[in-house]
Amino acid sequence: MPLGVPSIMSGQFKIGSAYFPMDRLPIIIGGFDDNLAFPVCPKTKLGLAIRALQQDQDAAALQGMNIASIRVVVWVVAVVWQR
Repeated sequence: MPLGVPSIMSGQFKIGSAYFPMDRLPIIIGGFDDNLAFPVCPKTKLGLAIRALQQDQDAAALQGMNIASIRVVVWVVAVVWQR
């Protein structure tokens, strides 16, 4: 016999004509957050540095980029993004 886990949040909310349980709200907000962050990232200085490092590490180093610190930032973002 399967056992259920009690929900932390109770109730429902409505988006358009669809109703969702309240415990799905953090998932929906996180999805919107992810979808908004990815298109903006390549336009930032850090996003351009990550792309340059990915394409040619030697050229990025010759341009004066700190490759080690960019790698640390990429790893931290990847770990946090996996929540």
